[in-house]
Amino acid sequence: MDTNTSQFQTASEMPYANSDLTKTKSKNLSEKLIEHLKSVKKDKSLFFTKGETVYIPDIHGDFVHLIITLYRHDLIDSKLNLNKNHNYIFLGDLYDRAPDSDVIDHWLNTQIKSKLKIYRLVGNHEMAFFERDANGYPVIFPSQDSIKDIS
Repeated sequence: MDTNTSQFQTASEMPYANSDLTKTKSKNLSEKLIEHLKSVKKDKSLFFTKGETVYIPDIHGDFVHLIITLYRHDLIDSKLNLNKNHNYIFLGDLYDRAPDSDVIDHWLNTQIKSKLKIYRLVGNHEMAFFERDANGYPVIFPSQDSIKDIS
């Protein structure tokens, strides 16, 4: 499927995800994943055709499964870098439920720096980062996972 994304702005870096704590967490998790991927088989029936737009929905803070899935689809290399032959549209809900939202943003920052065509849409979980009540809690999606992600 060919998608015209020329009218959209590509994603920008998320500055908070460049903190030393997030960098360290990301480095440690990435090293473990790189080692684990040596035993993961790619599935040629899942591969995308060069130039296709790849839509990635509902990651919910689960960096490990995101990376394994991208690897099985041959969309990342053994160093966890996205394949440059595609455009990537993250369909929202990158946050919530799993512990690695900050690592996902740090990883996305790395991909954005390499000039890939990456687009991010805001989902209801991202909305929790924008609208807060007087106590600072998310108004739109006040789950405990969202509150933990925000902190």
